[in-house]
Amino acid sequence: MNYKYKTESSDPELFKHLGLLKKFDTLNVIAQQEGKAQGDLILTEPSGALGQNDYIYYVQLAGFQLELAIPPRIYDDLLANIEDVTHEVDEETDLATTELYVKSTDFMNLVASTLPEKTASPALMGLKTAMTPEKAPNDLSGLENAPARICHVNESLFADMDANPVDLTEAEFLYQPVKSTGSNKKTPYYLVAVSSDGVKVAARFINGVMGIRVKVTWFGDTSRQITENLVNDFGFTDNKGGHYTVHYKDIDAKQAQRVLYAILSEFDPASLVLGLPNVLDFQN
Repeated sequence: MNYKYKTESSDPELFKHLGLLKKFDTLNVIAQQEGKAQGDLILTEPSGALGQNDYIYYVQLAGFQLELAIPPRIYDDLLANIEDVTHEVDEETDLATTELYVKSTDFMNLVASTLPEKTASPALMGLKTAMTPEKAPNDLSGLENAPARICHVNESLFADMDANPVDLTEAEFLYQPVKSTGSNKKTPYYLVAVSSDGVKVAARFINGVMGIRVKVTWFGDTSRQITENLVNDFGFTDNKGGHYTVHYKDIDAKQAQRVLYAILSEFDPASLVLGLPNVLDFQN
């Protein structure tokens, strides 16, 4: 089964163009796990009857709302660029786009600062940590929060599996395609685990062969112990520079799933910041 990136937002095009859609969806999921209402992205058109001269883009998140006013000429120029990447926007539109990005980012950072420091799901806690600034620009308090629900799998956080592969060190989202370093470079791996201890894991399962890559992004006692266990207990090869690989042949999907979960058992569950992977999602 091959997943496209999915969003439940009504009008996601602008945030997708700004490169902020996945961050919005991530915070939206976290907020809902904390009992907040589902957020949305809504675009309204100019209306003379309502005295609205601009397009208004509403960013609704965790009970907060940001209103972005976009003049029609700017919107038309921006829309032309969204529909055709070869269209060059003018300087005024370029400046307006930058302003939209800054306002939206500041708003999401502010929302992230209002969410509780602890969530029931290690995956969501890790994603929140990545989004929340060290110091919030403002202090909003007095919010009541409902108990969180555990969420081990959420398709809103899946990567687009048809996207161009990236280096393993750069991968962030579950099932994000990762470049292969072996002889079969045309077939990517897919990100299946990220540890707050500085370890990333990618896997692929093709025709009964399970390949797994591990990259240590920073070295410490925990990451060193994990990789030593992978070499000694699971047959990983140390390719130096923090790169480790292993291949298991002639296994079926059920066995591959067991192998993957056995490897993940080497990690502290609280350190894993993505949902639980399923081999069936990325096989072949």
